[in-house]
Amino acid sequence: MKINVKRYNGDVGKAYKVMMRKLNNEGFYTELKKRERFISKGEQERENKKVGKKRFMKAEKKREMLFEKMEKRVPFSRNKNQITRKYRK
Repeated sequence: MKINVKRYNGDVGKAYKVMMRKLNNEGFYTELKKRERFISKGEQERENKKVGKKRFMKAEKKREMLFEKMEKRVPFSRNKNQITRKYRK
């Protein structure tokens, strides 16, 4: 990866920030952390499960927020059950 300091008008700090951001986006630091020590197969599986649960919970929370928004947008009706059935999956 090359970063030209000339591009940032000789501002080394700005070039450094850009370099750090690019390294972070590539996952350079997470890869370094993984390779620091040996990780057994069981540990990898536990870590993958943990990450998967975290991802699922985040998606679930997002779905809940979306559903709440949809409920607020629906015009007022006397039969609330009919509305919720229509917008729920």
